[in-house]
Amino acid sequence: MATAICLPDDTVKLIKKVGFVDRHPGLQLDKYLCVPERQEEQKETLQPVCQAKGDNGLLMHLSGRRQAYLSELRANVWTGRTTGPLTLHLARASAMENAGLCLHPIYGFAYLPGSGLKGMARAFAEKVWLPAQPDRLDAWRRIEDVFGWAPNPDRKKQIKNPNHPAETRWPSNDRESPAVEDCAGSIVFHDSWPENWPQLLIDIVNNHHARYYQGNEAPGDWESPIMVSFLAVPPNTKFNFALSKRRYDVPDWLLQLARDWLAGALTHLGAGAKTAAGYGAFELVDEEKPRLPQSDRIAAHEIIIELVTPAFLAGASQNRDDCDLRSATLRGLLRWWWRTMHSSFVNNDVLRGLEAAVWGDTKQGGAVRLTVEAAPSNAPILYDVKDGFRMKPEFKNSHNLQEPSRGSIPGVFYQSYGMADGGRKRWYLPEGTRWKVSLTARPSKYLDQQSLSADIVLRQALSALWLLAQMGGVGSKGRKGFGSVDLVDEPTSCDLRLEEKTLEWCQEEARRFREACGLTASLERIADSSALEKRMDLELLTPWSNSWFVLHQIGFAAQSFAQKYKHKEEKRALGLPRKIHGPRNEPMNTQTLGKHQRPQNLRVPKGDRFASPVHYHLAQAADGRIIIRVTAFPSKHLPNQTESERMLKELLAHLKTELEKNFKNFPGGTASSSRPPAGPRGTVPSQAFRDQGVRGLPDSGQIVQAELLDEKTKKGGWKARHPSSGLSGPISNTNDVPSEKTAGDSVKLVVASANNKEISFRWPTEKELNKPVQPKGKPSPFPPRKGR
Repeated sequence: MATAICLPDDTVKLIKKVGFVDRHPGLQLDKYLCVPERQEEQKETLQPVCQAKGDNGLLMHLSGRRQAYLSELRANVWTGRTTGPLTLHLARASAMENAGLCLHPIYGFAYLPGSGLKGMARAFAEKVWLPAQPDRLDAWRRIEDVFGWAPNPDRKKQIKNPNHPAETRWPSNDRESPAVEDCAGSIVFHDSWPENWPQLLIDIVNNHHARYYQGNEAPGDWESPIMVSFLAVPPNTKFNFALSKRRYDVPDWLLQLARDWLAGALTHLGAGAKTAAGYGAFELVDEEKPRLPQSDRIAAHEIIIELVTPAFLAGASQNRDDCDLRSATLRGLLRWWWRTMHSSFVNNDVLRGLEAAVWGDTKQGGAVRLTVEAAPSNAPILYDVKDGFRMKPEFKNSHNLQEPSRGSIPGVFYQSYGMADGGRKRWYLPEGTRWKVSLTARPSKYLDQQSLSADIVLRQALSALWLLAQMGGVGSKGRKGFGSVDLVDEPTSCDLRLEEKTLEWCQEEARRFREACGLTASLERIADSSALEKRMDLELLTPWSNSWFVLHQIGFAAQSFAQKYKHKEEKRALGLPRKIHGPRNEPMNTQTLGKHQRPQNLRVPKGDRFASPVHYHLAQAADGRIIIRVTAFPSKHLPNQTESERMLKELLAHLKTELEKNFKNFPGGTASSSRPPAGPRGTVPSQAFRDQGVRGLPDSGQIVQAELLDEKTKKGGWKARHPSSGLSGPISNTNDVPSEKTAGDSVKLVVASANNKEISFRWPTEKELNKPVQPKGKPSPFPPRKGR
């Protein structure tokens, strides 16, 4: 890299002597990067910045001096932890577009500037706290006391007298006189430093519909994603926050009020950039999450979702460390399902405006903020199930998967094509993995004209989440049945019980939203993209409870249908790219055939890509059996509406025939699922019901007492036995078991997973062993499952 930069030879030699690890991250980012030709190529360029480790000892020394300084100021100091990635100053002046990060100009570690924290706190005070106060004028003066005041016509706001709504006054009316000088705020917002030097990571944003957002065409599934890489601070990074009085005569309650505002902003609004996509979310260490003031200016909802089928999830590196459900991923999926509710009633331009009112665009921020918090017990698994073109025996036998017939491949391989091919294996999260999803909405406007309440905006996001949980999936192969999710738990105090809603409720909420935007005359039309009203459905209750077995059967049925149209152009209706060339010993028709060649009769030049219009989803019935749902969206581009409807109708009929045939061939003789049977309405049952098969069965993530066994795994790893349940299993991170431990020792282990037949463990970290008992009044974000 150095030879590509115009520097003196002696300077280049000196730089080469300093490895990436020892370089200053800020200098590496700003002064010593080769700028790529395209934004999509930024990942490799940013790698050296992440490799610069920084000097943690220096940070500890500086933090000690800083703490002494803050103690002299009698500052209010507390600690917050990031619950998701954090990025800020993306658009600052840099050689690369949207790839910056706020790094300390002298030392190079990531930090939060005090000026930004002050702005966050003021935004929370004005937008969230102020509307909930009975005396708005007095509340506004408190805001001015904390943040300061200066004459500025742009800062004027009319605040209504709650006792006399017709009367209005300027919040700073008594300070508008020229005799009153500008005043600084009474509270000082200090920079927030990390407790330890954060190891930066590379994150990505994928724009799947660039031409749609540019106003050129519909939000179809034919565009290739445009991946842009940027720097971020990883989750679970601790930052220290500090506020102090500007003068010693400032009352303590004013300092506490400012602290409450900043804490509320960090936990409910987020810090830095991309906060609507869940970035910059914080939790307070050893403190409860601040409650939101009761106000019509903000609406919130929390719900726990759980995987019914395994999910292939990944970030920029696609390895074990980033195999998790990213908030940006879930938000993108919700936008897709949200569009299906409206695309039949409005044209693309109107649809784009409606979408901006809820989810935002380049001109306005999103009115819905979404965060995802993973359960501590979530543990990725390597998808190592292939031995050439055959299934590995242990995988095949554990799920009772049958071998394919001649000329076919295993059904589960057909559905998961690409996840264990090409020499690279993907990681997945197993069924039963859970996340807490938090949605927060604020008022918005459609085209800066029609006002939309926070409640109606929130209901749009919840409707999309309901559709995802009924028809879709998360992660790679989410349309093939992998990554199917279920809504399993909601706070009992929630007025809107999402798991009790129906498809008709979603459609009614969509109609109410269009009316609120002034679109009362919207008529149903043939949409340019997937539309809920034009869908075709199939639902089958299987005799099976193992999700891998069900995916295997779906793969065989879908594969046999595709083989019926081998080398035929009709297969376009299943999505492109498809191998629709003729047999290898026949000449190709260069006009209409050719491998991955674009069909000639597409209405617009969509290229060679078109995602499958068929969505497979797996749900769980009350008795534990799995329900198969297939939702197909006919498209006027595959190759036309009539042909698409004909082929998809034939596909659904074929799936029904083949799967029902297998119901008789395999009547419930499959391996049982590790996920517990569902309760009413697809919810999971109580803990007592879940554990009735094995007495004393522990929860995933629970620390238990276990006994090390003489028996070892095939690779020589430790196995342990759980005395209460009688189950034994491997210790996944066996290398972390101390060398002095011997068979027969009683040890504390973390339960990685457990069901009525098997159990697996993980050696706990020191932090997990020393973790205090959950404080009273602060319930776990992942409470025990409840039967309804």
